[in-house]
Amino acid sequence: MIVHHLRTDVAPFSAVWDGIKTAEFRRDDRGFRLGDTLVLAEQRPDQFTGRIVRARVTHIVRGPEYGIPSGFVMMSIDPWSRKWLSHSDVAASFAGDVSPHGHSEANRSMAETVDSHREQQAAPAVDEDSVERRIAAEINRRLKPAREGVIEELGTLSEALENLDRLVFEVLDKKQENRRFELSLRETAHDLERTRFYLCQARDSCERAIEMKRQAEENCGRMRKRWLETQAQMDALGRTMAARVAELEERHIEGVEGELYGRTRLWRRLMVEQLVEHADRGGPEIWEDDDPIALLERVRTEARELEAAIASRSIDVGKQAASVANLAMMVADAYAKRYADGMWHAVGKVEDAHRACYGAAKKDEPT
Repeated sequence: MIVHHLRTDVAPFSAVWDGIKTAEFRRDDRGFRLGDTLVLAEQRPDQFTGRIVRARVTHIVRGPEYGIPSGFVMMSIDPWSRKWLSHSDVAASFAGDVSPHGHSEANRSMAETVDSHREQQAAPAVDEDSVERRIAAEINRRLKPAREGVIEELGTLSEALENLDRLVFEVLDKKQENRRFELSLRETAHDLERTRFYLCQARDSCERAIEMKRQAEENCGRMRKRWLETQAQMDALGRTMAARVAELEERHIEGVEGELYGRTRLWRRLMVEQLVEHADRGGPEIWEDDDPIALLERVRTEARELEAAIASRSIDVGKQAASVANLAMMVADAYAKRYADGMWHAVGKVEDAHRACYGAAKKDEPT
């Protein structure tokens, strides 16, 4: 396994860094083999950027197979390490890359040792007469397993170092993920604290609204109670006043007009009944505009009907007489309005009594 240090432009290197590009198309001038390690360094026109990717060669196709140009090679790679280094460290790692195959000084020395060992194995047998050569051959024979063990240990150590680099890279990735997760947790905690603050404000507002509602209900209850008390007082006062008015009216009637009211009570009821019975003909505001002569003809007609009722001894004599009296008052009202304005003072009391009787028609129905 050999480590190849390769300079890479920014665009293809970024694709390898992001895991999008998993192949390398290179000139076949370094002796690439399956299992070799590629150290890709991102390079701008003037200097290295510091980003390093280590990848293992997992498949190789050399030109001119499958349309690949002769002298070029297509390698499938498996990136396993990504690092940020300083510009000087990257430049130092590429300082020993002067061999035609792109090996570093350490790898080149190891290759030279292996080549020398192979040449010694392929060299002709030493002269039995030369003690020094026999001793050298014996030393080489005895040291051969040790050299092979050292080479194997070096390979194992190199793999261990690569695995360590991979683990370090994974740890760094985990650390970054943990850092991002910690930041996310802090943001979530901040959002929860802000939500709790808003919820506390909403709770306080609800409590204030409930208290205001309770106070409003108490005020409404007190106002309703006062209204009911006032209504009860007004009802009681109304009943008291009605009783007092009734008492005064009764006293007035009994004291001043008791005897006259008692004598004309039946006659007043008959006149009121006739007014109610003929209410469709209208009240004073209607008959005052009639012609007194026309009303007089109606009086004569009613008088003839009264005369006929008396002659036949009918039970409707009272009603007919009340109708004649009502029509006579209508004639006086109409005449007073049309021909004799000065009669208002003379007949005022009669008209007031007439209007009072008409207005009480619906109130005092005869029993």
